[in-house]
Amino acid sequence: MDMPSPVLIMGDRYLSQNNVNAAKKKYAQYKWVVLSAKSNSLDEIRSVAGQGDFLSSKKIILIKDIPNKKAVRVFLLDLVKMSSPKLKFIIWDSEGTIKVDPKKRKFNKTWTDWINEFKKNSNHKIVNNGTNFSEKEDGDCIKFIQTRFAKGKKKISANNATMFAEIVGRKRGMLESEINKLLLTCPQEVTEEFILENTYSSSKEAILYKFGNVLDTCSYCQAVMTMQQFLDVGINENVMADIIVRKARWQLAAASYWRQGMSWSEVIRAMMQMGKYPSSIWHDKGMTPTEKRKATEGLKELDDRIQYITKICGVKDWQVNAEKKAKRAEVVPMEFMAKLTTDCLRNKMVAPVVNKYKGNELRNHLEVRCIKTYLFVLKKLKEIRYGENPKQDLQEMIAAMTNKTL
Repeated sequence: MDMPSPVLIMGDRYLSQNNVNAAKKKYAQYKWVVLSAKSNSLDEIRSVAGQGDFLSSKKIILIKDIPNKKAVRVFLLDLVKMSSPKLKFIIWDSEGTIKVDPKKRKFNKTWTDWINEFKKNSNHKIVNNGTNFSEKEDGDCIKFIQTRFAKGKKKISANNATMFAEIVGRKRGMLESEINKLLLTCPQEVTEEFILENTYSSSKEAILYKFGNVLDTCSYCQAVMTMQQFLDVGINENVMADIIVRKARWQLAAASYWRQGMSWSEVIRAMMQMGKYPSSIWHDKGMTPTEKRKATEGLKELDDRIQYITKICGVKDWQVNAEKKAKRAEVVPMEFMAKLTTDCLRNKMVAPVVNKYKGNELRNHLEVRCIKTYLFVLKKLKEIRYGENPKQDLQEMIAAMTNKTL
C-alpha cells in the first residue's frame, strides 16, 4: 500500500513516537531522512527534499521540532506540496507546539487555519494523539483507560480505572505505556489488588533507582531531601512508601542469605534468582541441556511448581500453602541494585562492628535488624494508605531504613 503524504502527527509525545516507529517498520522500503525545523535551516530542508539519488529510491522526509513561527508554517505548507509517489512528508510536532486552548478545548485560530490548509492536500493524513487529560475530563480519561484495556481483551471497572489514573497520572502516553505493561500479566478482570501490587512497580522504576540508591547510603538527611524533591513534583506518598518497603524486603532477603553462611557475592547471585524458579534452572551453567530439560519439563501447573519447590529446592511441605495460587515472587530488576543492597549491609552496618561479635552472632543480629525494619515499614505503609500524616510516616520509615545500629 502506498503511503499517504503529507502526514501530520501531533499530541502526546509517547504515542506520537510510537506512530513514527510503526511507520518506519511499515515503510522500511523507503529511505528515511529526519530533519529538525529548529536545527536545520529552511533552505537546507528544501534542498534535502529536492535532492534525488542516482537510483531514484523512494524517500520519506520526517520534519520534527516545529516552532511557532509564521515563516515556518508557510514554508511547510509549501514544502509538502512536493509530495509524490517517491517523495513523502511527515510533519511531527514533537515539542507540542500545536496546543489546544484548555478553555475552548480546540486549537487557536492560527493553528486551526494552518491545519485547514494542510488538509487541502488530497492525500493527507492527520494523527492527533491528544493532550493530557484535565481535571474536568475525568470521564474521558476513564473511558480512555477502559478502551485500552478492552483492546487487550481485559476489563476494568470505572472505580479501578479512576484509581489507576490517580496512580499513573493523566498523561495519555504514560497511561498507554502502563496499560501495555499490565496487559502482559493482568487477570481478565483487572482488580484493585492487582493495580496496587503491579502498577507501582512498573511506573516507578526510575524513582526506585534514584531513591533506592539514596537509601543505600544510610544518610537520613539526604534521603529525606530526595523524598521531598519527589513529593514536590507530584510523586504520590504511596509510591515512595512502596519503594521503601521493597528496599527493606531486599535487605531482609540479603541478610537472610548471609545468615545462612553465604558469601556476599553468593548473596548477590541468590537475590538475582529470586522469583525466577523454575526458569532459573535453565540459566545454571553447571547443568547440561538434557539435565535442564528434565528439571523444568512439565512444570506448568500449580502442583508441578509445588513439587519443584519441595523436591528440587528443598522447601518443606509445611512451608508451602498449596491452597493459594502461585504468584510472581519479588524480583530484583538489575544486578547492580542487588549489589548496592548488599554493599549497604556489608559496609554501613556490618563493617563498623565486625570485631564486636563472635561466631554467627553478627549474622544473626543483622537478620533480626532487617526483620524488625521490614515489619516496621510494612506497618507504616498501611498507615500511609489510610492515615492522616503520610509525610511524617515516610520520614519515620526513612529513619528506620537509615538506622545502622545492630
